[in-house]
Amino acid sequence: MDVHPAQDVKDLLRHLDRYEVGLRKKQRADVLRIELWLPAAFAWALATSPSVRRRLRSELNSRCIGVWALNAYSYGDMPRGGSGVHSPDWTDPRRELYTRNCAVVLSDLLSDDAPHGCVSTLPLAKHTRWSALHDVLAEVAIENVTKALTELERPVRLVFSPESGCVLGTVTSAVAWLAHRVDPAHVGLCVDLDHVTDPTGDVAVVLNSETGLLQIRLSAAAEDRLVAISQALSEETQIVVDTFSSVVMATTLDGLNEDAATCLRRIAEVVGARG
Repeated sequence: MDVHPAQDVKDLLRHLDRYEVGLRKKQRADVLRIELWLPAAFAWALATSPSVRRRLRSELNSRCIGVWALNAYSYGDMPRGGSGVHSPDWTDPRRELYTRNCAVVLSDLLSDDAPHGCVSTLPLAKHTRWSALHDVLAEVAIENVTKALTELERPVRLVFSPESGCVLGTVTSAVAWLAHRVDPAHVGLCVDLDHVTDPTGDVAVVLNSETGLLQIRLSAAAEDRLVAISQALSEETQIVVDTFSSVVMATTLDGLNEDAATCLRRIAEVVGARG
């Protein structure tokens, strides 16, 4: 769903009806689990209007759609991967406010069957302009977001996704930076199988640290890499499957090859057994 930007509730519902409702029927799912992306202006409008959030939650329920996560990576109208996607970064107060707004929204939209929600965010900033002062600014902003998370009615976690060329450019560097700076009960990491060369090693790095592994993200490009990580996940981990038109949480096997589908089932079994 995060590949379809929406500017308001009406626009969002139009996208849901066009893509997600049909996908749920195709998969014969009782409830389709999804991740949303909300531009900053829309996130602010929802965060400041409880009545609109209640209306949106009702519309989601009527469509048998459950929100498990919000992608708060891209701030404006541009989807992840475009020019300027890393602005504002975590030294800019706008990033903190946007993330807090997304967390407020997710707490109210979070599916009843989700043990917690995840708000994913950029890996601090592009590496070219980072300094010790920026470390301090980012740490304060993350502390403020963490405090806001503790005040929500439903549990929501902040998830950093390492990316080459950014301050948190690798899983190892992300674990090192987050250590002793964040509360692992509220802040953790995502391992994106499209952006790592050693999925088994990266998963092991996180699991052997105090940093929580909150998401593993995969797409068609990463199907053949699932077997390597199928036996080592914690109960905290969300599985995020990127399909052609949407991001579907945890249980979507449609479009995966047989080996990948089998592996994803095994991942789900591991997570379920530990939950």
